[in-house]
Amino acid sequence: MVLSPPKLRSDLTVSHQPTADGTVLVVKDPVSSDFFRFRAVEQFVAQQLDGQTPLEVVRQRTESEFGGSLSPEALSAFIKILDQNGLLETGEGTTKNGTPDRRRIRGSPLYFRVKIFDPNRLMARLVRPARCFFTPHFLALSTALILLAAGITVLNWSDLGENVSRLYRLSALPLLVAIVLAVGSAHEFAHGLTCKHFGGEVHEMGFMLIYFQPALYCNVSDAWLFPEKSKRLWVGFAGPYFELFLWALATLAWRLTDTETWINYVALIVMTTSGVKTLFNFNPLIKNRLILNNGNHRAYALRNLGVTHAPCIIQHVSSRDELDLVAASAVRSDPDLYLKHPRPMMLKDYFDPKLHKVVPVHRRVRQVSVRFEAEENYAPAL
Repeated sequence: MVLSPPKLRSDLTVSHQPTADGTVLVVKDPVSSDFFRFRAVEQFVAQQLDGQTPLEVVRQRTESEFGGSLSPEALSAFIKILDQNGLLETGEGTTKNGTPDRRRIRGSPLYFRVKIFDPNRLMARLVRPARCFFTPHFLALSTALILLAAGITVLNWSDLGENVSRLYRLSALPLLVAIVLAVGSAHEFAHGLTCKHFGGEVHEMGFMLIYFQPALYCNVSDAWLFPEKSKRLWVGFAGPYFELFLWALATLAWRLTDTETWINYVALIVMTTSGVKTLFNFNPLIKNRLILNNGNHRAYALRNLGVTHAPCIIQHVSSRDELDLVAASAVRSDPDLYLKHPRPMMLKDYFDPKLHKVVPVHRRVRQVSVRFEAEENYAPAL
């Protein structure tokens, strides 16, 4: 528990975002680059943490504002969570997160990330020349081009199958790797430039291994600060869409050039590699779902006791890779059940008499027995 009146850090970046359930507050820690989401009650409490207002006064104001009951223990637990995440100017959390993480290599063997460079200045120079990509004219032209390329692929599917056999050579491997890296870089720059175009910062690009599979990445987490949902969606959509645009250009080049030319060969590589990647990138990951990471039984018990509101912190997850890092083991083992199923398990199911059953459990007392054993041996005397 924080003994002195706590104070929210003054250097935090905040964004108010309207949702169907009301306005939420998204907070970014500029030091650790972590994001936090506060709903009405948490937002009201956090905004009163000025270092002078006692917690008891904060608690009374919250009860008066929302017409509910907020116990001192629940408020103290919420303050402790803020402190542990480094959002307060006092306490151990500030010391722990008070300096930026300058390591270039981070992660574990299963999620290994290497920061190559900070692209923010480069993005600032490129975003103006690239503004033509953010116009309705480009969107209409690129969409027409993608549809045309799709039609060409369907009509020439047999020819494409014969041409792909040209890539089954060891000598093609260096060029194939180089083209995959070049197209992958363009994909990540599309994410970064879109984020920069809408006013965000992009401070990290690099290389990563996800379960020993190589990939490039661009950190565009600033998109969570955009109040408009459409902008956040465009940041995530820009990479695969631009790669699909490059695939369409390659498809036209493959169809219009002679098979013996290097342009045709390069276009064939882009077609095959980017086409497969795009299918995976557009595999929908259902968003805007809240997963109770731990404590279903506690939430059920609190509701049975008449408690309708409890402070909490919502952690944003923007990809399956991040989900693997923060989710409980049940979610990690079967994420589609929680993210894609049209009707996943919900907390309200606990209160449906057709779906739940109360099973009596006998109270048990834990007993620990400690035993000491003596062993006697004989060894040759020296």
